[in-house]
Amino acid sequence: MLDLDQLADHAPPSSAAPARAMVASPRKLAREPVAMSPPQPSPPRAASLPAAATPLGQDLAVDEQDRLRFPRRVRGLRTLGLGLGGILVGATLYEQGASPLWFVLLALNALAWPQLAWLRAARAADPRRAERDNLLLDSALGGLWIAVMELAVVPSTLLVAMLLTDKLAVDGWRFALRAFGLQVACFVLAWSALGWPLSPLTGLWPLLAAVPFAVAYPLAIGHALHTSER
Repeated sequence: MLDLDQLADHAPPSSAAPARAMVASPRKLAREPVAMSPPQPSPPRAASLPAAATPLGQDLAVDEQDRLRFPRRVRGLRTLGLGLGGILVGATLYEQGASPLWFVLLALNALAWPQLAWLRAARAADPRRAERDNLLLDSALGGLWIAVMELAVVPSTLLVAMLLTDKLAVDGWRFALRAFGLQVACFVLAWSALGWPLSPLTGLWPLLAAVPFAVAYPLAIGHALHTSER
């Protein structure tokens, strides 16, 4: 076999340099060390972030806010409506000389129930559905207080109108009429249990107590509808 070094020595002068440049001797290849690049350091691992700082955590936080947006909005309206409505019912009961037990139950309904309804909706698997059930219970309790007020015309009419208005604002006429039917049923049961009392006329104090309820609560509902559409 031909030695590559001898072949390169007998080549013509004009092609010797290219041949030597193009054909490397195996002996030289064996003698020359192969240059190797130094190992590159591995990039540092990214530090794990807490769930709230990651995009997924932010999405979960947004989803949680969206879930509770409706119950939170209703919570404010319920607190205002039951507060003003409680003053109206309390003034009517005071004028009629009602038992102190009714005032205790009225205070629980007006002050404690809005917070309990919020906790129930916030902890539910479906907060919107739970809040709709809370609204139906609002109407049922309204029917109870109309019976306790002995069907006083002005407070009873205002209570029915306000409870229909907020249901209509929440989910339209179908939901409002469903709540109204529940209110009528609860009223009939409570009125019959109380012995069908009737005191349609009201004095000055219930009329004065009806003014802030009739003005402030519809304005609050309109404001809630306006902000929900923005």
